[in-house]
Amino acid sequence: MEEKKDKLSMFQIISMYILVLTAPGVRTFFTSVVSNAKKASWISPFIATLPIILLVLMLNKLMSIKKERSLNLVEIFDAVYGKILGFVISMIYLIWIILTGGIETRLFAERLISASYIYTPIKFFLITVLLLVLYAARSKISNFGKFTEIVFELFIGIVAFVFITSMQNVEVTNLWPPEDIKKIFIGAFDSLNLLSFITFSLFLGEKIEDREKFKKMGIIGAVVAIIISILGIIVTLGTFGEDLLPTFSQPFFMTVKAIGLFGVLERIEAIFITFWVAMDFIMIAYIVIIASQICKYKFNLKERKLAVNPIILIIYILSLLAANNYFSMQTFARDIALPTNLLFGFIIPTITFIVAKIKRIV
Repeated sequence: MEEKKDKLSMFQIISMYILVLTAPGVRTFFTSVVSNAKKASWISPFIATLPIILLVLMLNKLMSIKKERSLNLVEIFDAVYGKILGFVISMIYLIWIILTGGIETRLFAERLISASYIYTPIKFFLITVLLLVLYAARSKISNFGKFTEIVFELFIGIVAFVFITSMQNVEVTNLWPPEDIKKIFIGAFDSLNLLSFITFSLFLGEKIEDREKFKKMGIIGAVVAIIISILGIIVTLGTFGEDLLPTFSQPFFMTVKAIGLFGVLERIEAIFITFWVAMDFIMIAYIVIIASQICKYKFNLKERKLAVNPIILIIYILSLLAANNYFSMQTFARDIALPTNLLFGFIIPTITFIVAKIKRIV
């Protein structure tokens, strides 16, 4: 049986949230939001602030349906919709999460090959990362939380460093004036797609040891994520401009490559790639852990880790079946995966909260 003390703090939950949204954010968010909102794209995340805060408040209420303990999202669906419909919704989430895991794993391998290891067989990276994920997902979830916490603290330092050293390359004319204010709201949907990842944290609801901090830490985490989004857009858009940036498959990586620091440190891409790999690993492991949590509850498993092996195998098969064209997968991630995430991360939880209100269980 899994140990009762195998818990996560809210700081660790928020650390996972920010790192997990950063992985696809670096890859697809900047090109998507700039394509839609142009010079106004750096303002767009501000518009998403209120909806995300409202989402955190709704999730906090849903998680507290039973006062004696935290509920995870599977139990919330059962409580609000009943066993049958709750099972169907949970299975749809499970399918989407595992599919996302397959795409993210393939993108991870393709990115490493394109960035540094051109002649390495892709199966090598697929198998390597999934073996590491297998070990992490079958271990105590508290160990994964501690690792994520350390990476997050280092990541904040890297973000600050990249922003400060990139400012020398930023052209104000690439950021101001915004030509079409309406496009700010279009770009806000891209921000909301990404930021609504916080909903998936509730699949770990019963693992949170300080549930009472969810509202406070959730809002802080959302604000930090918005600030990071704004800074990322400023340095990428400000460096390359609205016409050139959308043509890059990895705009933030190109921004990092352009960094020079007083003529001493000319290239930090190796450090950045290391953190990039760590964030992708965390995202894939996070996906596997969440999927195994769903399986544990819906298939009455004694332990979550019993579901890890088959989930890893399915993700490996999906990663092999994914499109061979890296551009096609990025297009899928940008045009299909992120908008669909809005459905699972924001729309369904909002509907669930409304139904729970009507039933007077929140």
